[in-house]
Amino acid sequence: MPNTDYPTSTPFEAYVSCTTVLAENQADRRELFEQCQEIATSEDVLWMFDAAIRENGLGGSTKNAKTLYLALCTRLFDQDLVSAVVQGPPGAGKSYMVNSVLKFFPESAFKDISDMSPTALSYLDEDLQHRFLVVQELAGMGGTRGNRNLRTLLTEGYLRRTITVPAPEGGHTTIETYRPGPTGLITTTTETEIFHEDETRYILLQVTGSREELRMGMDQTARRYAGGFVRQASDPLDRWLAFQHWLELGDHRVVVDYAPTLAGLVQARSLRLNRDLPKLFAMVCASALIHQEHRERDTEGKILADLRDYEIVHELVADVIAASAEADVPSHIRELVNAVATLQDRNARSCTNRELEQELMQPSSTVCRWVQEAQRLGYIRNLDPNPGRPSRLAVGEAMPTEDDGLLPDPEVLRAAL
Repeated sequence: MPNTDYPTSTPFEAYVSCTTVLAENQADRRELFEQCQEIATSEDVLWMFDAAIRENGLGGSTKNAKTLYLALCTRLFDQDLVSAVVQGPPGAGKSYMVNSVLKFFPESAFKDISDMSPTALSYLDEDLQHRFLVVQELAGMGGTRGNRNLRTLLTEGYLRRTITVPAPEGGHTTIETYRPGPTGLITTTTETEIFHEDETRYILLQVTGSREELRMGMDQTARRYAGGFVRQASDPLDRWLAFQHWLELGDHRVVVDYAPTLAGLVQARSLRLNRDLPKLFAMVCASALIHQEHRERDTEGKILADLRDYEIVHELVADVIAASAEADVPSHIRELVNAVATLQDRNARSCTNRELEQELMQPSSTVCRWVQEAQRLGYIRNLDPNPGRPSRLAVGEAMPTEDDGLLPDPEVLRAAL
């Protein structure tokens, strides 16, 4: 069972149970290192990943892609694999982004499934240990019952079920199925609200569907049809696959010795942090793992995460964790609420969706989605909720201030050490 109790007197460690690099793997690992040496010795692997994934067709912001890359690397640990849901409107490029990231990982890292029945996890004849389950749509995960099985596998690190089956001699008997983990999940959804028991198991990566993202997607498609994505004879992703195999054959023990100090600086505003804090530490460990050639080791050979790893992870997920704990507001929601306030002041009345579209210069489908999300969070109100009538939108509850961050700034952590 994953440990979610982090006493302030001990550092956080992430490791797999079989940590000794077998002698017979050494030759293979040296050969793999020759193939991926430029990546393995880079001081900024995610910068190289950013350039590579752009060359392979992903346009626009790569922040979510880099977050998914680190999340997938947590598969090598025995606990706290970082699962993720990419959330956004239809046609926003969610699946394209996920599939673009998966190209940088060997098939041993994930199992790609389009849809599964509620009991599929119990009978799937494939090892999911230290792998990610990739389901293209959250709605394709077997309904509430299927999600319950998945929740157990993600949280407990295994799934054990007792099932009633027909007995050979007639009547019924029971059998026990056991699915060992640890296993992570990556999926996408168009829903603005996710069942709360599922949501706390994931980090939520937003694709907002803004006009800028729409333009970048159109440009990306145009370049592809103009021949900009023609692959060379020598696959440039080979070295990235070799890098992952090199990591798999190596030592995965990572220690975050500043974890107690960091935990003490995190603002304790939400019970959700009991699940989000392990994700934060696991991401820090993943950063140290992929940069291990530039990290020190302790006397037992464990990789020591340093402050650079927290800086990397803070940039990627500080706003994600804060928004999930409702301690911060996603930038697009803040922009929407500010626009509602501006229109209210300007017109001395509530505003409509159409007026917001003109104010924000965003497509109607995007504004409609943002409005639904802001209403769910309570930051705007509809003064006329009657069906069939235009919305009359007004500012609701006060939003947290922008400088009221949940996670400490890296410089604050540095000063506290």
